[in-house]
Amino acid sequence: MTQQLAQSEALIHELKQQLDAALSAEDLLDELTDRNLALTEKIDEMRTTIEDLESLRELNDELEENHLVQEREMREELEFKDSLIREQSKRIQTAEETNLDYESTIMRFRELVLSLQKCVN
Repeated sequence: MTQQLAQSEALIHELKQQLDAALSAEDLLDELTDRNLALTEKIDEMRTTIEDLESLRELNDELEENHLVQEREMREELEFKDSLIREQSKRIQTAEETNLDYESTIMRFRELVLSLQKCVN
């Protein structure tokens, strides 16, 4: 009986150790499961962030392309306006020259009229 008691106590001791090991493994499993869930959530958040950033990059590319198109259009419009300004400046210069010619002709005509009036009087 003593020997059986000793064997039973040894068996109980061994089973307690196995139980402790199993509980430790279960605790470790719970901890690892929690970590795994946390990491999965973090990965999901990062994927969402990556998708958002990719969308923003695409939007940025589109905006940059639109900006370049608008810049080119504005430069073309500016060049057109500059050519119109040059053309109008030439017209103004021609009109001023014509006006000076007319004023000179009018002055000569007035002088001629005055001289004729003096001769008639």
